[in-house]
Amino acid sequence: MKVAKYILIFALAAKAVYAYATHHPSEEELFRINGVVHQVHLGVQGTSTYFLIASDGDVLKYSSYYGIVWPGMERIAKGEAVSILAEKNKLKKGQFIAGREFWIWKLTKGDAVIVKYEDVLDMIKKKEASENVYINYLLYFAFAFLLFAYIQKALSNASEG
Repeated sequence: MKVAKYILIFALAAKAVYAYATHHPSEEELFRINGVVHQVHLGVQGTSTYFLIASDGDVLKYSSYYGIVWPGMERIAKGEAVSILAEKNKLKKGQFIAGREFWIWKLTKGDAVIVKYEDVLDMIKKKEASENVYINYLLYFAFAFLLFAYIQKALSNASEG
């Protein structure tokens, strides 16, 4: 019974983290950053894509969701001006030590929109929908396991009594 309860608590915690992480800001709620590219790191299989952008005296890290290299990112070079709509990486702890990090929702270089807000939102929702399926399976299993354990315990108590 204890194991079943722990599995259920874990599944509920996973669902809560999913609910928190999947709340995404509207375009109006994002930070607007106009800055100069300090460093470009385009990802390849298994590595992240990010830019270090100098703005208002700070150099901060702006990462692409899931490390995606959007068409046009390869033409961005050190020293070029860009405009970004970004969201703070809310799941990353220890940003005080490692530095603040943000997710790119929209990336513009001059008049060219390289990353569109709508494309990022669509991509993220598709990815999260597939993750949610597995979390739901875990919840179904946890409830079924708890029900099974409860019935086992009730039958055991009935046979003893």
